[in-house]
Amino acid sequence: MTISASPRVATAGEPLTYTVRVTNLGRSPAPDGLISITLKGPQNLVSATIATGPIAVQDSKLTLATGTIAARRSVTLTVLTTPNKSGSVVGLSIEVASAARERRRDNNETVKWVGVSRAPGAEDGIHALEFAASDMAWDSIRGRIYASVPEPDPDRFQSQVLALNPESLEVSRTIDLPGKPGRLALTQRSKALYVAINGGNAAISRLTPSTMSLHSRFPLAARGRDNSTVILDLCPVPGAPELLFVIRGSDSNAPPRDGAIDLYRRGRSIRSLNPEGSFFSSIDATDAPDVFVAADTSPKRWSGSDCDAAFSRLRVRRP
Repeated sequence: MTISASPRVATAGEPLTYTVRVTNLGRSPAPDGLISITLKGPQNLVSATIATGPIAVQDSKLTLATGTIAARRSVTLTVLTTPNKSGSVVGLSIEVASAARERRRDNNETVKWVGVSRAPGAEDGIHALEFAASDMAWDSIRGRIYASVPEPDPDRFQSQVLALNPESLEVSRTIDLPGKPGRLALTQRSKALYVAINGGNAAISRLTPSTMSLHSRFPLAARGRDNSTVILDLCPVPGAPELLFVIRGSDSNAPPRDGAIDLYRRGRSIRSLNPEGSFFSSIDATDAPDVFVAADTSPKRWSGSDCDAAFSRLRVRRP
């Protein structure tokens, strides 16, 4: 299945056309084909056309029977909408079913997202995409921005990491990550994207940016009795994409190791840094390969001072 949108960046109040192409990739006909389409975000349906049969419309959902789709044959559907809110993100999702036996069903659904710019004549030059993001990371190799969306939204994104084109506002890629995606960290040359997953059992997902696919995922054991571990920050070691610093804390009052720094290699903790009286909340690399800077926000250590945090210089020898 493929979905294209024209224009690539929509304008509030102007037509937006989705072209959906469904292909039977099997060697046998697919009888009793059924296509279900859902419009997402603030847009109004104008029309939907297909040559094979009638389309049933209910609210933002469209359903149509395609009959039998012959092997290696396609059907094409055109959906015309009008986005009605500038700065929003709209989309179209599609799910296909048939009476045929299928070896694979993971290619039976997909979604297309489109950014909506301001209408011509707007007074300012600010274009905004409105969605709740925990963190963002700039990929200078591919010229795109990654954003982590922590909360499920039935009308738009479902706990995902998005790849955004900053010039066109197009959401080019998405990947579902169960839990609450939080902090993001790109390795040198953008070979790997680490994503902190909070909510329930804390974990870290490693994505492959070139394909926006899941490479691996490893859990972090909870510090407290109530499984309250949260990931505060991530920092890859320059030149060593398998090494990752993780600052872990808690959203409860129980554990004694809030703000500790752990060094992971391929999903296993190999070193822990926890100076007495410190509460680290963020960490960054420097130009020196073995020197890192971490923000210490311990209320006990800095209470009564005029600063909210102090920076600690950490020299860490690579394993």
